[in-house]
Amino acid sequence: MTIDEAIKHCETVAKEIRWQALKERMDIEGVAECETCAEEHEQLAEWLKDYKRLLGEKAPQGEWVKNKRKDKYECAKCGAYALYKEDEHSMLSFYQKLSRFCPNCGAKMGRSEEE
Repeated sequence: MTIDEAIKHCETVAKEIRWQALKERMDIEGVAECETCAEEHEQLAEWLKDYKRLLGEKAPQGEWVKNKRKDKYECAKCGAYALYKEDEHSMLSFYQKLSRFCPNCGAKMGRSEEE
């Protein structure tokens, strides 16, 4: 699930909960519980939007660079080694298996010019 999908899910659930509470004409206690749940989903959506905005502003940009001596990829920003999916049956190229973020500095990775 992407962050955009999570935001949309939270907003959709909040609307559905409010609609269901009105539709079923619940007692006051039931409506209050639904209202609380809907507000929590709306708050979560707002936090996710803030997080997405902060990631876009503050995430350093980097790239995976092949370390020829160790036959591994490392972050051009901090030198940490890449994480990748180890699935021998995967049809993905090795580069596509590399993590999209550095596990050490959090840099969002692009493709190395050497590739």
